[in-house]
Amino acid sequence: MRRWQVAAAALAGTVAILASSGVAMADGHDHGGDHASICTGGDISPGSYDGLVVTGPCSISSGSVTVDGNLVIQPGALLDATTLAGPLIVTGNVFVRREGVLYYGCGPSAPCSGPGTTVEIDRVGGSIIAVGAFAVVIHSVTVKGDVSMVHGGAGLSECGKGLFFDSEGAVIGGDLRIIGIRTCWMGALRNMVGGNLIDIRNQMGDPDGNEVMANSVGGNLVCFDNSPAVHPNDLSTGTPVGVPNTVHGRALGECSPSDISTVVPRSTDRDSD
Repeated sequence: MRRWQVAAAALAGTVAILASSGVAMADGHDHGGDHASICTGGDISPGSYDGLVVTGPCSISSGSVTVDGNLVIQPGALLDATTLAGPLIVTGNVFVRREGVLYYGCGPSAPCSGPGTTVEIDRVGGSIIAVGAFAVVIHSVTVKGDVSMVHGGAGLSECGKGLFFDSEGAVIGGDLRIIGIRTCWMGALRNMVGGNLIDIRNQMGDPDGNEVMANSVGGNLVCFDNSPAVHPNDLSTGTPVGVPNTVHGRALGECSPSDISTVVPRSTDRDSD
């Protein structure tokens, strides 16, 4: 099922809160860097920051933001970076702490609002690392390193609040790891993963809640001990029904059936002089 519509409705309430609260920015360095700025709530102004720490409900909706260093979403904080106003570019890592929420990027399955008309390319020079987060939703983001979503989730019935996990249309240079998540729904769709895609020990409240399809995986696709198990998607738009993953390593566990994965061995041919 499509979950971005639910997330958009949930975010609308958050945006209303942000509009009334304004924004507070201060200098600080809570793991964002010695000269990091801190957003305690509201819209983050366009521009460049030497590290950025989010401690409240913050958004990027009025222009491009570049973080030269790390972006840190502290426990219980939220960053909504789903806008056409301009990309969010992070040269370092993105950290999502316990009970934090990250919405990042736009794509065909997650239309965004804003003054722009085309989808910008959001980029992360390091990795996205979420440990104990309530929700991480990324769409069409290019990540040079890994994307790790580990031991998080807000519960099995919180999709109405926009709290779930999803990676769609992302280009990930390293691994995509989704491990030990307890949430209402989780999807990994149409990603290009240079390393391994790992989907292990996750529990979803939605029986349609473990869709890992149409990904290109340069390494292994490993799926074990999930409830529900990985199954062919039933998406009405964006990804045709039943498009399997393309795997250049091994497809293991729940992802081994042919309707889930097609294994394509790496070419051993070399260009001749």
